[in-house]
Amino acid sequence: MELILFFAPAAAAALLAYLLTPMAGRLAVALGALDHPGPRKIHHHPMPRLGGLAVIAAVSGVALAMAFIGRGGAWHLPDGLMVGIALGLLPIAAISIRDDIKPVPAVPKFVVHFIGAAIAVSFGVSLNADVHLFGRTVMIGWFGGPLSVLWLMGTTSAFNIVDGLDGLSAGLAAIAACALAGVFLLADQTVMAAAALVVAGGVVGFLPYNMYPARVFFGDIGATAIGFCLGAFALRGGATLSAGFAALVPVFVLGLPIAETAISMVRRVVRRLEQHDGGGVFDADRNHMHHRLLALGIQHRDAVLILYAAGAALAGVALVSMLLSARESALLVTATVMAGALGVRRLGYDEFALIRRGVVLKAYEAPVMNRSMFVMAVDVAIVAIAAVAAVAIKTDWSVTAHRAEAVALTSLLAPITIAVFWRMGIYRQTWRLAGIDEFSRACASAIVVVVVAMTARSVLMMRDVSISLLASFAMIHVLLLVGCRASYQMLAASRWRIGQRGTPVLIYGAGRHGVTALCELAAAEGGPLRPVAFIDDDPAKRGTMVRGLPVAGAFATIEHTVRQFSARAIVIAADTLTSARVADLDQLCARIGVGVLKLRVSIDAVAGAAVALPPPAADVTFVEPLRPRPECAVTIAPDRCPVCASGKLHRSHVRRVSERVRKHLTHKRLYRCNDCGWRGWSSAVDAAAFEPPTVVPTPPSLEGIDSVLRARSLRARAS
Repeated sequence: MELILFFAPAAAAALLAYLLTPMAGRLAVALGALDHPGPRKIHHHPMPRLGGLAVIAAVSGVALAMAFIGRGGAWHLPDGLMVGIALGLLPIAAISIRDDIKPVPAVPKFVVHFIGAAIAVSFGVSLNADVHLFGRTVMIGWFGGPLSVLWLMGTTSAFNIVDGLDGLSAGLAAIAACALAGVFLLADQTVMAAAALVVAGGVVGFLPYNMYPARVFFGDIGATAIGFCLGAFALRGGATLSAGFAALVPVFVLGLPIAETAISMVRRVVRRLEQHDGGGVFDADRNHMHHRLLALGIQHRDAVLILYAAGAALAGVALVSMLLSARESALLVTATVMAGALGVRRLGYDEFALIRRGVVLKAYEAPVMNRSMFVMAVDVAIVAIAAVAAVAIKTDWSVTAHRAEAVALTSLLAPITIAVFWRMGIYRQTWRLAGIDEFSRACASAIVVVVVAMTARSVLMMRDVSISLLASFAMIHVLLLVGCRASYQMLAASRWRIGQRGTPVLIYGAGRHGVTALCELAAAEGGPLRPVAFIDDDPAKRGTMVRGLPVAGAFATIEHTVRQFSARAIVIAADTLTSARVADLDQLCARIGVGVLKLRVSIDAVAGAAVALPPPAADVTFVEPLRPRPECAVTIAPDRCPVCASGKLHRSHVRRVSERVRKHLTHKRLYRCNDCGWRGWSSAVDAAAFEPPTVVPTPPSLEGIDSVLRARSLRARAS
């Protein structure tokens, strides 16, 4: 008997909504509240839009009857809940009906939604001062009011945003209402569960008219009103929950509409910031989840069922979390969020392809990112993270109990890190073009930091900082430091691999010239060629990876490799390829319909001092650098010796360990005077050593001319 009485109000609301929906449709036609076909619409003829009025009338009538019958306490809802929902819903319903008849701009609707949410919160439809999350109590104090207003505004708009397919918004509302009823039953809130079921019953009674093909639409009045009611129920009833991830239960119960709203807002903001097209955040478009499913070729009814399943899965997570511990709930939330992220990724939103579209890389080009003060702040943050991680590893992850040790380690290492990095020239390096030298210097600097810290520890007698702690810090610091410095290149490589376009080509030669060809083609952003694999005749390289691309075969297997990778051309990048092999390759590629290209890198003299260039190779021309390397330069500098004023100064090799250390800590270099024997450090002389030396031009020999002519002839035949 009690079970019948529990479900009786919901059944009454369903029956009443079913009977009132045709009347609401006729009223919509009389008032002109019709949804006409358009570019964003799925339907092909005008549809009445005030179907939500029938749901509101049915739910309101049953709720008033429950309140009248429950004067004795059987159906007594929380104080202020009905009054807050009724008064808050009045302005929202008024502007929603107006919007169904004649469209209203987004800003007035936003303001009215704010007013309605504020009215409901003022009557007690709000979060408590403390919320429960994963077994912990979080004090939010007066922030509960503003958060509640934002929540109600979000749920009010969420079901309206998701209302794009027949039966979608109403079906998701029914699922959410039933899930809320289940949550309330598990929390022993019978009256709240019955109220949620009444809302579910009203929506279920309307659904037969709204399922595909629909005869009446929910309209803004229905979507906003149901979203507002469910949001208020979740706030007032969910505020008393304490199990699992109670603070997030309402979010997962109303998960799909909320996710759709958040995704729509974020992608519109990203689009506006990037394209500067003037489109508003609240401007409607045809890029919602249901639109993406239809674009993937899924039928209308199947798309609705898929979204029903997603909404039910999120609601099921909320119900199951009520039966789990805090740790188990955290794992469940993590798995659900990851699954949702993968699902959204499959929908193909370009706005979220941050790496492929280079959005993240653009952040590195911001002026603030290239300032020394910003880089120093990042290094201090890296030191703090490494210090906390080292303390956590040493103390078996009890960081809270050893907070003072982490603070002491950070306070010791942060200034040392900045001073050492500044002295060793870390802040004068260009990390976007960094190579092995820059990363080696960064690692050496991190090791010097730890050595200096150990010395400071011994001098200052800091017993809290142990050697093992500093060793753990050193390993973590090096990983974070190199990872941060190499992040630009890693993101650039990821962008090229994810968003690469162009004609797929094979690179013939997996040696030094092949890597050069790969780097040149990869650096050409949006270029016409896209390397997909290497070809090399060396059996030792077969099956290996070179710069992320496989060495897929040799000359004998070119035809198979071309079909395997759908290549359209072959780029020759091997300096040892004979003219006969080039001719055979040309015939083979002509037979299978593949083009042949050749990498040619050359350096030609333009002006300035004459330089003797070696004869060119078959494919690539190399030249010795005009400026000698510092370690082997023996150039007389124009500066004078500070002792005897002689101009015969030469670079001197470092001899002692202290000189080797100083060489890495400064940009000055060691010099020696031939006349008086003076030996010292100078930066002005070092700059002069890199000037192009004067070279007397020498006439080429007959052998050199003959080799040049042979190379040119070979290139002409190969072309």
